[in-house]
Amino acid sequence: MEGGKQLAAKAAAVKHNAQIKSNTFAEYFRDKARAIELYNALTDSSYTLDADIQFNTLKSVLFNGRINDLSFVINGRLVVLIEHQSTLNDNMPLRMLFYIARLYEAMLTNGDEIYKHRRIEIPKPDFYVLYNGADRCPEYSELKLSDAFADANIPSRLELTVPMININGDPENIPKILTRSASLREYSEFIGRIKLYTRQGTELAQAIQKAIDACIHEGIMAEFLRENGSEVFNMLNYEFNLEDALRVNREEGKAEGKTENSIEIAEKLLSRKLPLPDIAEITALPVAKLIQLQKSKRDNDK
Repeated sequence: MEGGKQLAAKAAAVKHNAQIKSNTFAEYFRDKARAIELYNALTDSSYTLDADIQFNTLKSVLFNGRINDLSFVINGRLVVLIEHQSTLNDNMPLRMLFYIARLYEAMLTNGDEIYKHRRIEIPKPDFYVLYNGADRCPEYSELKLSDAFADANIPSRLELTVPMININGDPENIPKILTRSASLREYSEFIGRIKLYTRQGTELAQAIQKAIDACIHEGIMAEFLRENGSEVFNMLNYEFNLEDALRVNREEGKAEGKTENSIEIAEKLLSRKLPLPDIAEITALPVAKLIQLQKSKRDNDK
């Protein structure tokens, strides 16, 4: 049970930030110039600042108040969804399917339009996942919704493909995407600094602040960090502690070969009022099970 105690301790470290719904990546790229630069780098396109960019990031009860990372429409013709991940997640195509369906629904000015004869014109979707976690993965790979279908032998008419791009870099092996986007390269450098400092033994909070100070001094994301330093500190403290909790849980599962203590851990995290999607990621329990545990706790407390 030592792993469970360690996991609960990691969760406790983010309790005061449990209501954070965004993250540093999303806030940094929710800027017209940086979003255009990033999309041009991803697709080898040439949009300029004259392009009409409408950010439409989702916030929905469906996702327990969480939001998707980055979503915007270009010139009314293309809707782009970009997610940043520090842990590998094979469910990204399914999540993207949920996101795009809700975005299209929100774009309809009149819900009755879909029942009329005239075809509705909708912007074409484009999906991406940018990964910078610790697990090894290729520079480019694709996640497909069809890989999740229960019976792969039955032909399917539904597919959704999400390119996943590894943005981890080092001086000897710089991903191509980082050579195309200065903003993404600076973001990768900033996060890399935090990881380097923690590997050298610096406590997380000190490592984050040290990286913020160093990057401002060296002109890396300087304006953004200067204006949003305290918010960035809080978001990253939450993100890194959550990532560490996920790592502890994975290592514990490998060591024990079972997850029999997941419910006990989930109950502890529920008592700390962490968001359900985060608890589901940490414990690998379905959200429906967590809701059941919540109800049982309320009933027992009466």
